[in-house]
Amino acid sequence: MKTATILILILITLPLALAQDAQISITPPSPVIYDVPFTAVISVNSHNVEFIDYDLSIGSSNNDVVFGTGLKRVDPFQVSSLTGSEQTYYRVRTETNGKVMQTNSLLPIFHLTKLSITGTSKVSTSLTLQFTPQRTITPATSGMSFANIQEVSSQTITPKLSSCGDGVVGYFDTNSNGVKDTGDANEACDCGTDPTAECLAGCYECRYIKLGYKGTDCHFGSRSCKVVEMDPGQFFLEKTTALINGECYPNAGHPEVLYCNNGQPILNYDSQGKINTPGKIMIVSSLAASLVDFFRSVVS
Repeated sequence: MKTATILILILITLPLALAQDAQISITPPSPVIYDVPFTAVISVNSHNVEFIDYDLSIGSSNNDVVFGTGLKRVDPFQVSSLTGSEQTYYRVRTETNGKVMQTNSLLPIFHLTKLSITGTSKVSTSLTLQFTPQRTITPATSGMSFANIQEVSSQTITPKLSSCGDGVVGYFDTNSNGVKDTGDANEACDCGTDPTAECLAGCYECRYIKLGYKGTDCHFGSRSCKVVEMDPGQFFLEKTTALINGECYPNAGHPEVLYCNNGQPILNYDSQGKINTPGKIMIVSSLAASLVDFFRSVVS
C-alpha cells in the first residue's frame, strides 16, 4: 500500500518536476528610422524541452508600432492563423504537424519584417508580448507545461529622423516630420554600415550612385547597402548594352545620365527595328568614346 502511494505521488508530481521556464526575446534593429520599415526577430529558448507549436502575439508598449503583413518563419510547424495587417499587434499561431523544436539558447522562430513607426511626436517604445491566452508554447510531452514564459524585454526603441549616413537606406525628410511625404525622394544608397573609401566615393551624398559604381542591396529600408566600383569590362558592357538597346544609362533620372535628352533616349528605332544615319553615327562615336574610357581604365 505504501509503495503504491509513493508511486502515485511520483506520477502526480513528475510533470511539476519536469516543468521548465521558457524565454522569448524580441529583438529590433538599431537604429529605427521614422516611416522606414524594420524587422524584429522573435526567438525562443525552451531549455532543451521539445515543443510542438506556439501562439504568440507581439505588440508595443505605447501601441505606436504598426505591424504590416511581413512574416518570415524559421520554425518547422504549420501556421494556423495570422493577424497583423496594419494593426497595433501581430499574432502568429501555429498548430501541431508532427514536428518538434528544441532549443537550449535563444534561437529565432520568426521575423516580423514590415514594422514601422511614423511621426516625430511619438515617444520611446518597446516591443512586448501580449498577455494570455495569446502567450502559449506547447511542450511535446503530454501533461507537461512550461512553468513560466519569460519575456526578454526588447531594447527601448527611440526612432530617429532619416538622414544620410545613418546606415539605413531611407528618404530625404525635407520638413523633418518623420513622415515620408510626397516629394521626399528615397536615398539611392547609404554608406553608414560600410564607410569604406570605395563606398563613399561611389555614393554621392546618398542621392545617387555615381557612374562606374554599382550598388548591392540598396533598396528602400536596407541596412546592408554596399557600393563598389565596377571593373572596366563590366562598366563598358553595361554602357554598350544600354546604347544598343536605345536606353538611357543608367536611368533617365540619373544626374550623370548617358544617351538621354530631357528624360528620353536619344537613339530611337523605327517600327522595323532600324535607325537613321544620325543614330548610326551616334552609336559609332559613343562606342569609340566608351572604348577610350575602357582602355584608359585598364592602363591606369
